[in-house]
Amino acid sequence: MHTPLRYTGESLKQTQTVARNGIAQQLHPYIPAPDLVQAVNLAMLLERPLVLMGEPGCGKSLLAKAVAHELYGNDLFQHYEEWPVKSTSRARDGLYEFDQVHRLRDATASSGDVTDMERYIHFGPLGKAFKSSTAHNKRCVLLIDEIDKADIDFPNDLLNELERMEFDIPEMKLDATQANAGTVRAHFRPVVIITSNSEKDLPDAFLRRCLFHYIEPLDEGTLREIVSARYYNEATTTDPLLDDALHMFLQLRKTIQAEVLSIGKNISTSEFLDWFSALKHFSDQESPGSEAPHVQRMVVEVEKLKARDMRQVPFHHILFKNIHSVLRFHENAGR
Repeated sequence: MHTPLRYTGESLKQTQTVARNGIAQQLHPYIPAPDLVQAVNLAMLLERPLVLMGEPGCGKSLLAKAVAHELYGNDLFQHYEEWPVKSTSRARDGLYEFDQVHRLRDATASSGDVTDMERYIHFGPLGKAFKSSTAHNKRCVLLIDEIDKADIDFPNDLLNELERMEFDIPEMKLDATQANAGTVRAHFRPVVIITSNSEKDLPDAFLRRCLFHYIEPLDEGTLREIVSARYYNEATTTDPLLDDALHMFLQLRKTIQAEVLSIGKNISTSEFLDWFSALKHFSDQESPGSEAPHVQRMVVEVEKLKARDMRQVPFHHILFKNIHSVLRFHENAGR
């Protein structure tokens, strides 16, 4: 029996730079709660998909890269695939596409061997994950993002392929001389992480075959740790700006939660990080001269944060995304 893959959640405590298709890409700190780490390890042990739910912007989609980074380090993108699901997505789209137009064009122009069907096969994220999971310690990490956007039959169709760990390509069987030609098999089961924003209920038969975890909004300590690592490269910063920003954010979230029926959408972790990025950028600006009045206005805007007044939220455009929240909190609403 193989030793189960293990995830500790410790590998992305600091921002890392990795290459993806020759282009440098930053992976920002990801600090999972202990129960999320446990859910990942159970999913890898049982070789079951892990379904993640939670508020939009809570970090569901980022988990897959964090897991792949811990398992494979800077080579993570050699063992990682992602499938952003759309309303028109079908389970087959994740397996492969057959380029019939390209083949017809080649046949018309007498260009190339049109009997070589493999030339016209383009594997999708799930197909690539099957093909690249060649060893137990080289199992591909596959993110299926926002599965609830697709048709109600999509999850069950998808699960059928995941359970079989193989799929057929009928186009490659037409002139096949080998018994197994046109069948793609995964030698080892990919690590599958599926996210949902709960726009639609997922079928019971699908959920029965998965593990499930709900990501709770992050607490103050975790937010402080993430911001300290991402923006200060420290374990814990003592910058008063972060104290004021966290106080304002948590108070806003608490108020919106209490008045959710009249205000609607709450502020997400990703919006908080964008907001803090803007706050820190202009807080770090030296006092601009008269030649930069727009920058000066931005710097003055950051100063509002010190009052900790929910009616004077700087850069409110980043946090408030509907008219109800603007009218509730912004001091100049309606003017």
